[in-house]
Amino acid sequence: MLRIFGEVEVFDSVGTTTAFLKEVLENNIEGQCVYNVSRVQGEESDKCGEFCAYFIFNRFANLDLDLSELLNDIFEEDTATNEKNVVTFIREFALSRKKK
Repeated sequence: MLRIFGEVEVFDSVGTTTAFLKEVLENNIEGQCVYNVSRVQGEESDKCGEFCAYFIFNRFANLDLDLSELLNDIFEEDTATNEKNVVTFIREFALSRKKK
């Protein structure tokens, strides 16, 4: 959960689709709450943390984009492609940190 320009952004790599979660977000967060409903991570994937790290890195590199623009920019409709891109990014980022 991030507060960007007065809005609270919630990223959920499997999509915020349950009515309960939407109600919790909307009733317990002061100000406007925006969240994604589309799944970008596959159902069988165990890379939730990697997806979150990828999102956070890209969010802070693209503060000029709203949430939907950012998600469209960094993710594809195909969840397998997304997982490959996320895992590659995390691996390359980790390797670049080890070299320092």
